[in-house]
Amino acid sequence: MTKYPDWFENYDSLTSSQLRTINDSICSLREEVKNLKENHFYHLNNKLTEMETNQKWLMKTYWIIVTATCGSVIASVLTLIFK
Repeated sequence: MTKYPDWFENYDSLTSSQLRTINDSICSLREEVKNLKENHFYHLNNKLTEMETNQKWLMKTYWIIVTATCGSVIASVLTLIFK
C-alpha cells in the first residue's frame, strides 16, 4: 500500500478552510463597497459637479482668448497686405 502525504489526507479540511477564508474576504469587500457607496458617493458627486462648473468657465475663457488672438493675427496680416 502506498503512503500518501499528510496534506493529501487532510485535503478536504484544507479546501474548506481556504473556501471559508475566501468567503470571509468577499464578505469584507462587500461591506467596504457598501460603506463607500452609502457614505462617499454623495461627496464625490458634489465635487464632480463643482469641477464641471469650473471647467465650463475655463472653456468659455479659452474660446474668448483664442478668438481675440486669431482676430488680432488676421487683422495684423491684413494690415501688412494692404499697407
